[in-house]
Amino acid sequence: MRPADPAKAAERTVDVPLDVLRTLAAVLVVVSHVRALFFRDWDDVTHGMANAGFYALTHLGHAAVIVFFVLSGYWVGGTVVRQIGDGRFRWRSYLLRRLTRLWIVLVPALVLAWGAATLGLARFGTTEVYLGTPAYDGVTVPGMADHIGPGTGLGNVFFLQGIVVPEFGGDIPLWSLTYEFAYYLLLPLALCAVVAGRRPAVRVVCAVLAAAIAVGVGLPVLALFPAWLLGAAIAWQEPRLLAPFAGRRGRTVALRAAGPLATAAFLAVQVTLPRGGVAADLALGLATGVLLLGLRTVTVGDGAVGRVTRSVGAYANASYSLYLVHLPLLVLFSATLFRTADTRWAPSAWSIAAFAGISVAMLVVGHGFASLTEFHTDRLRRWVDAHLAVPAWAVRSRARGLLQPGQQTS
Repeated sequence: MRPADPAKAAERTVDVPLDVLRTLAAVLVVVSHVRALFFRDWDDVTHGMANAGFYALTHLGHAAVIVFFVLSGYWVGGTVVRQIGDGRFRWRSYLLRRLTRLWIVLVPALVLAWGAATLGLARFGTTEVYLGTPAYDGVTVPGMADHIGPGTGLGNVFFLQGIVVPEFGGDIPLWSLTYEFAYYLLLPLALCAVVAGRRPAVRVVCAVLAAAIAVGVGLPVLALFPAWLLGAAIAWQEPRLLAPFAGRRGRTVALRAAGPLATAAFLAVQVTLPRGGVAADLALGLATGVLLLGLRTVTVGDGAVGRVTRSVGAYANASYSLYLVHLPLLVLFSATLFRTADTRWAPSAWSIAAFAGISVAMLVVGHGFASLTEFHTDRLRRWVDAHLAVPAWAVRSRARGLLQPGQQTS
């Protein structure tokens, strides 16, 4: 067996706290959908303390997506900034990494969404969950049959959902991929336009493309871009940001406490103001940034707590699969139990146990789906890279020195 790479092992150890955060965010998305599909609305249940806590904790799905944006900015955006700063950024390798990462899960997930929606409409098309009544707002859509056509599917493959086409098969979490992919393009194009060292024509082209994408995706997408950029900025300036805490135990403890406290405070805002809008989202993004910095000072030990922490963090490798596939399956399962929304469960000991069981089942399904798709991302990436031919004219151009550093054809 090949010996482990110490550098990679150290990197994995450092990322464990962030992986735990990513796992918890994915779980929050799932449990929010389980509660919405299987339990009555808050206005239709007894308003006791226990129920209030249950409904508050299961109302954080959208907030969890904001956490995902900050983490994505940290990992993806931070890499872009560093590579452009070092002159190592190449569009071909960048797009190869991003698209293989997205498509290896997205395409099979769209097939699964189509199958679940088709079966559900055929067997349970008259249930309120498939009719998309207001009681299911946020977890399903009216006119599901209009959301499973080939044009809609193709639009989702190219991240146009929410702009040109609806989310395929009523798989509402797909909305965030439009945002993510737009951010993946906007940051390197914007930096290409402003960083010196490239020909003026290249900088103009980058600026025009960035402007065109910004106009095309619209203000709703751009409004959350600062949360993603915050993650990238933290990755870029992390050594400077953490320098004042090096060797200062008191300051480090304060930083570690500030992140969870700030995040909890803004999560409370998300619960009490479910339509808090962009301002609440960006405030939560800022709190997540503080939390992220604090987590970067945490070292995971080798004891029992460390092993449990690593196990929780390891599930993050399946979080993207879980995020994309859980909702169509939950909608189908809900339709088998409830013809109308008012027959959904009220909170009780047995229904909470069923809630836990359904949630765990989705985690298992997500991991199984990832074992067929997401876990093979590197293999797919190597295969595509080996078979993706570079045009002869690009090879000649490179040989003549016509391409500037960082410019790449694909």
